[in-house]
Amino acid sequence: STLEIYGQAPSDSFAVSARISMPDGSWGPSREYVVQKRRRDPSYQVQWRGKFFKLTAPASDKPGPPAKILVTVQSGSNHWTKEIACRYHRLSGKITDFEGRPFRAAVLVRPDDFDGTAGVWSDTAGNYSILLPERIYSNIFVDDESYGLKTAEAWGWHIIADADQTLDFKVGTGEVYNLNVWPNNGGARTYFLSFRPMSVFFYQNRPPQTSVTIEEKLYDVLDVAPRLKSNEITVRFNGKEAPIVSLQKYYEWTSGKVMPAYLLQVSRENLENIGKQTVIVEYQSESELGGKKVVHTSTGVFQFYPNFSGLSFY
Repeated sequence: STLEIYGQAPSDSFAVSARISMPDGSWGPSREYVVQKRRRDPSYQVQWRGKFFKLTAPASDKPGPPAKILVTVQSGSNHWTKEIACRYHRLSGKITDFEGRPFRAAVLVRPDDFDGTAGVWSDTAGNYSILLPERIYSNIFVDDESYGLKTAEAWGWHIIADADQTLDFKVGTGEVYNLNVWPNNGGARTYFLSFRPMSVFFYQNRPPQTSVTIEEKLYDVLDVAPRLKSNEITVRFNGKEAPIVSLQKYYEWTSGKVMPAYLLQVSRENLENIGKQTVIVEYQSESELGGKKVVHTSTGVFQFYPNFSGLSFY
């Protein structure tokens, strides 16, 4: 477990203290940290993004998660104190392969980007359960040691831990990477979805190098994606299938090269467009290369809240 404190820095050098209250009402000792742009302490980590900082420190084992955290920031003669009530929600579910067989996997939950990983292993029946602090999590990684050899990870993106919830994952031979979903504001009654697929087969057996011209500039294509058709993709909002009305291929720039990605447009007619939306994208695609049939399968999950009209984000 870790203690993470982030916010706007009052100066280039200041002190942060944190005191933790347990569910029984007892308060632990205050923990003191010095935050300086040019100072490093091996016992904790400080990251800077412009005027903002994030402090990450190991949290000692306690009988149960904290009920409150009292944070004080002091810079010179100025100090600010905030008492934070801690809320937690349980994320659980079942992990299988695409044949429905239980799949024992690591479930890694990351709050920001790919930092601060916490996680659990599912059991032999594929069941997992983890208690998480309330917040939005950047991503969830699901796979075992066979990653890149036989399987690729299933991903959850923008996962909103605001209540106990169940998320089931299917682990296959591909990825639904960088999945994003947003309402079509002011246009047709549709949602847009974008993602970049990856196939273990193409990762291991790269097609011949190709290039593409975008905005009059030539780019090499890093091609590890299956060639998807709309009838090979299923999109569900809160368990109800959304008809695909458009599928377009585009290229995502990454490190000087581009990678194939897809933009989907799906109808939101007959969907419950109010409240938390859990979007599941699955694909099952086949390729034939050198007389050999290759199957590409993957699942991705994304969560968001539309407003009362089913448009923009809250």
